[in-house]
Amino acid sequence: MPPLYLTLLRVIMLNRGHLFSTSRQHMKAKMGRTSNGVLQDGECDLPYPAHQSLSCTSCRVPITMTTDLRDPIAVCAAFGVNCADIIRTTWPQSARTFTPGAFYLKENWVRQTCQTLRFDPGVTDALAEASVATLGNLPLERLLWHCRWHICDSGYEPKVGEWPEFPDAMGPAGLLFYGLLTLSAYPHMLAIHAGRGIELEDTIESLASLETWILDFKRLQGVWRFPRMGWLQHHVRGNLHKLGRLEYLPGSYYHDFRWYRHTASGRVIALAEDGCLFRPDGQFASADGGEVWDNLWKSRLTESVETITGNPVSPLGHVLPRTVTLDTSEWCEVLRKGDPVVTVHIPAKGSMDYDLCGASFLHARDFYAKHFPDLSYRAFTCTSWLLDPQFEHLDPRPPNIAACLAEWYLHPAEGARDQQTWERIFDLFGGSKPDWANAPRDTSLRRAVIDFELKGGHLRGSGAVIFPEDLDWGKQVYRSTFASEIME
Repeated sequence: MPPLYLTLLRVIMLNRGHLFSTSRQHMKAKMGRTSNGVLQDGECDLPYPAHQSLSCTSCRVPITMTTDLRDPIAVCAAFGVNCADIIRTTWPQSARTFTPGAFYLKENWVRQTCQTLRFDPGVTDALAEASVATLGNLPLERLLWHCRWHICDSGYEPKVGEWPEFPDAMGPAGLLFYGLLTLSAYPHMLAIHAGRGIELEDTIESLASLETWILDFKRLQGVWRFPRMGWLQHHVRGNLHKLGRLEYLPGSYYHDFRWYRHTASGRVIALAEDGCLFRPDGQFASADGGEVWDNLWKSRLTESVETITGNPVSPLGHVLPRTVTLDTSEWCEVLRKGDPVVTVHIPAKGSMDYDLCGASFLHARDFYAKHFPDLSYRAFTCTSWLLDPQFEHLDPRPPNIAACLAEWYLHPAEGARDQQTWERIFDLFGGSKPDWANAPRDTSLRRAVIDFELKGGHLRGSGAVIFPEDLDWGKQVYRSTFASEIME
């Protein structure tokens, strides 16, 4: 035969073997098939004839043994989900390295890793069950391999929000697909941290969120699941770090405020950007669903060589309708929209312990200086339901939350709403709002919130800033250094 023909034949045979999984190293001799075509022992890798549709007891959905592993649309369709564009367009790039039966699918590896991470035994068993259900299901293995490649090796922005959510009918393999994916990336995360000299304890703490999310779904929905990669992508890519009570993620400042520091006294003041629409109470007009339309006003910001004039933001969390003028020879800009910052996330697990939060900030300032000396950032910033200044006016006032609020420079947030507050306080997800007459009053915070709402109040998320050079926890730096007219 001509050499070219031999080459083409070899390629065809290699693809055929990869496509139909005929290699004996991926078969189990003890496998059998029931009379109704259901595979036993949770395996899907026997070389049944082409075009024969079988069912897999491990993932509980039909698997066509002729699924072309080179076709991402066909692979996703095998599980009843659409193929995201980011997966489809990059699929061939991970094919070169795909190896069935990867280490992260071995039950022993999953259990040992969960033990290292100090996961709850129930979470460990659930993830182990998911690994057993996935191992041998080549289409699912291939999809998991590609998603892991995207997170760990591709260098692309993975756009995980576009990735599919698997149907409940798939059982553990689908319900915990992204939990297993997150766990599989732990060695990658560990290598990144080791390269920065980050302690193992910080690495373990940073991945604790996976356990928290899975336990929350079990508590609220009665099933072990982790349906989206979402926030956890930042952990395993080595960008987000849990340091004590709080989590930190480098990002960009996105709020419509400019921040200035007095060169002599060190005082800080924020001014609203020009043309923002506010309510009489100094909140954005878009807050609370934009339900307030009376007496709205627009901010103005003008600059010249000598002065900057604008509407100041009170550190209590609202914008004032009157303007102030800053002398440019005395005030310098320190933060504006688009500048690099380290964003702060408050994990759901744990109380807002005042001392622990303060210790976390100090840890973070030293952590980034030591392990990321090349990272330039202007401030720590946060947007959260826990930063609502109205918590200081609840009865009874939540002491830890109120004490932490006083350390931040608070500011309004565009489009602030109350939905996350209901999710976190009353476990109401999916847009539901509490029935105040029958809402549970079993904690002091729930009672205070219910009474506040019954009186016509509306809780909402808010934003806040702390500059690293101002960290002096317990001194309420921003409130204590402002003139009384700014505080009003």
